[in-house]
Amino acid sequence: MFPFQFPKAEFFCRSLYVLTLTLALDALISECAVAQTQRPNIILILADDIGYNTLTCNGGTTYSTQNLDSLAQQGMRFTQCHASPLCSPSRFMLLTGKYNFRNYTLWGKLDTGQKTIGNMMKDAGYKTACYGKWQLDGGDASVRTVGFDNYCLWDPFQSENQPRYKNPLIYTNGAYVSSPMTADKYGEDIFTDSVLNFLDSNKSVPFFIYYPMVLAHYPFSPTPDDSDFSTWSDSNVINGVSDTSYYYSMIKYMDKKIGLIINKVKSLGIENNTVIIYTGDNGTPGKITEIVGDSIAMGQKGKTNELGTHVP
Repeated sequence: MFPFQFPKAEFFCRSLYVLTLTLALDALISECAVAQTQRPNIILILADDIGYNTLTCNGGTTYSTQNLDSLAQQGMRFTQCHASPLCSPSRFMLLTGKYNFRNYTLWGKLDTGQKTIGNMMKDAGYKTACYGKWQLDGGDASVRTVGFDNYCLWDPFQSENQPRYKNPLIYTNGAYVSSPMTADKYGEDIFTDSVLNFLDSNKSVPFFIYYPMVLAHYPFSPTPDDSDFSTWSDSNVINGVSDTSYYYSMIKYMDKKIGLIINKVKSLGIENNTVIIYTGDNGTPGKITEIVGDSIAMGQKGKTNELGTHVP
C-alpha cells in the first residue's frame, strides 16, 4: 500500500460521481513507486461538454484524442463514471463530494461554507491551484476560501456571456487582466501556460492542480491551429448559433493542451509521483453528432439518460 493516506472525509461517499474519481485516485496512488516520505502530486482535469464517446479510446471514431488515448492506455480507466447532465451541478458535486440536493441553491453560486477538495488538499500541506472555468461565483474571496491560493480564471462572477476563447476575459489576483494583454490570445492557451508555470515553480513540493478546461463548450469556434482564427470574432456567432464544424478542431486542441501538460510532467522528472485524472462534466452538446462503431449518436447534454450523464 502507498504509505501516504490521501485525506478522506465523509462527504466523499455522498456522490457517485466523486466516489468514482476517489476510487481512481486511491488506486493510482497505490501504484506510485515513490519514497515513503513523499506525497503524490495530483492534476485533476475537468473537460467541458465532453461525453464518454468523444474519446477514441472509448470507441468514438469522429475525433483525434491521441494524448488522452495514450494516458488511458498507460493508466487506469473507469468506464462507468456518470455526472450530472449539466455543468454547474457537476462542478458542485466534484468539488464538495455532495449530491446537489444537499448543497445546491443557485446556478453557479457555490456556498463558501462548503468544504471542498481544495480545502482538503491545502489542509494536507499541498500547494493548490485552479486554472480555467470557475463558474462558482465570488471571485477572489470565494476562490481562496474554498482552498485555492493560485488561480487564473474565466467566469469568476457568473457571467457566462464573457468571451472564453479568442480575446478572453481573464481574472487573476483579484482583478481582470487588461484587454490589451489578452488581445488575439486564446483562453485555453493562457490556462495551460498557467498550469505549466505552476509546475515549474512547485515541482519539488506536493501540489494539487484543478484544471477545469473551457474547451469544448459552445460557442463553437476556431482554435489557433485553424486558419480562420486570425479573422474570427465573437460577432461571428449570430443569433445564438455557432458553427459545429469547429468542434472537431476544438477536441483536437483540447487533446493537444493536455499533451503539453503530460510532457511537462515527464520533462520535470515527476511522472512517477504525479497522478493525472481526466473526466468530463456532462454529455456532449445536443447539436453534435458522433460516430461510435457502426452507429451515429446525437449529443444528449441536459438529459438524464446514458448519453447525457456518461462521461470519460
